[in-house]
Amino acid sequence: MSHTKLLAVSMNQFNLQQLHKEAKIRYQDGEFLNKKRTSDSGYLLMLLAFELQLKAALYIDKDQNNTTHKYYPIYCTLSKKLKNDIIANAQIHSQVFDIKNRIKIILESYSYNFVRLRYPYQSYENFTEEEYREYTELYSELGFPDGEAEFEYYPRELYGLYKALEEFVGKNC
Repeated sequence: MSHTKLLAVSMNQFNLQQLHKEAKIRYQDGEFLNKKRTSDSGYLLMLLAFELQLKAALYIDKDQNNTTHKYYPIYCTLSKKLKNDIIANAQIHSQVFDIKNRIKIILESYSYNFVRLRYPYQSYENFTEEEYREYTELYSELGFPDGEAEFEYYPRELYGLYKALEEFVGKNC
């Protein structure tokens, strides 16, 4: 029985290390694709990498797994100390200093984006071609107002949060 228990623990450690490694690779691939800026594909890979690191952090901190894409509830499950450390390090990496005040909005936006950007046609499936063209032209004329976009990306915050999580997971796996 104890042999099985040890095997399970070492397997979890291996899985955690692989998760961390795969997240780093996906984030790097996302950065590469973002330089091309032909689609949201790079951003989606970066969100996936963020999700992997967040779930690894949850496993390290609370010995829990989570299979959802609901990042804010996952974040809320983390210990207060870890949340504070993540926010402090994210602000340093991103040079955005109000992440703590907006963490719920940011993480809920990431969750929404991760699900909806995988199937972009759902955002315009009820539009005719003419309606879609008019909508995008009007939105462009309005100067892409904050808070009114279908997708809010928060790229600097994503970078900072990802790097903070990457450092924590890297030190603990």
